[in-house]
Amino acid sequence: MIFLDLHDNQLIGSIPSELGNCTNLLELRLNGNQLTDPIPEGVTLLDKLIIFNISNNLFSGELPEYLDNLFYQNEYTYISLDVSNNMFSGPVPESWGKQSFLIDALNLSNNNLTSLPIVNYNWIMTFFRIYGNNLTFEDIESHYQSYKQGLYYFFHFNPQDEMLTVIDTALMPGSSYSIYSGTGGEFTNYKWYKNSEMILESPDADTLHLVNITYADTGTYTCRAENSLINLLTLYRKPVHISIDTGVNINTYIINENKLKFYPNPTTGIFTTENTIQIPGSGSSYQLSITNSLGVPVYHNPNVELTNEMVIDLSSQPNGIYLVVLKNSKQYFTKKLIINKRGTNR
Repeated sequence: MIFLDLHDNQLIGSIPSELGNCTNLLELRLNGNQLTDPIPEGVTLLDKLIIFNISNNLFSGELPEYLDNLFYQNEYTYISLDVSNNMFSGPVPESWGKQSFLIDALNLSNNNLTSLPIVNYNWIMTFFRIYGNNLTFEDIESHYQSYKQGLYYFFHFNPQDEMLTVIDTALMPGSSYSIYSGTGGEFTNYKWYKNSEMILESPDADTLHLVNITYADTGTYTCRAENSLINLLTLYRKPVHISIDTGVNINTYIINENKLKFYPNPTTGIFTTENTIQIPGSGSSYQLSITNSLGVPVYHNPNVELTNEMVIDLSSQPNGIYLVVLKNSKQYFTKKLIINKRGTNR
């Protein structure tokens, strides 16, 4: 038997170790099934194999080191190995980078791999696909340099999975918190976003530091990292959702409240702002936002001109304590607002 093609069936279980006895096999295609661990070491006895495809299955755990035997057992044969779209995790074995390989294609894409091996420059490869893993720019930069030296003809790394994990965290007002991008790399530029609006851009900003946290800091933060060396790849840090611990007495953390003036307060939901606020050096345009006691926005006006009185209608909101925030790039002011509908909570 020279060719065995069982792709896109509904095969379950593991690969039979007896396949190692089929020493005349040139192509073994088992992709598109529901096969699981382990991959038998016997497949490395197939010293004539040029295509081994186990993509789109249910394999998990770390890639077996012994699979590197497929690469160098026949110095005159280029082999194609495809393990993409499984659940392999952890580092690619270091032993894979220490051999002299003739590889037509190595497809590791769409797994959960975390690092690449240091590569021996005797690798000769046409296609190397690593996209859709948990790799950093630090991992990819060194291999991209190898590509520049002619090691790979095609080094596919785009698109890339989001970095790290999603975090939902409640913080105490007045506390500090740091968010790490997780991308690394010497040639990286970081763009930080809050609620899809960029708030910081710098090649030195691999970590975003939030200090003296207030209700105005609630929101969703993420980082978009770009690399000047690898200009086709962007890495994204998975979002961090910041909220304020509602167990804290809100009155303790209201600052500069004498700068914000509106009436009546308490209110039934409709109140008027006065035109007495002036923030030095900032002009007359501000952002005005109001959040409830859970930190959920209930009102936002991104361009407020405080040259006249302004009426705001929150009559659809229930009774409770709300935080009014007026800010621009220079400074911000906060004050609590109480909605009391004389016992009516709607």
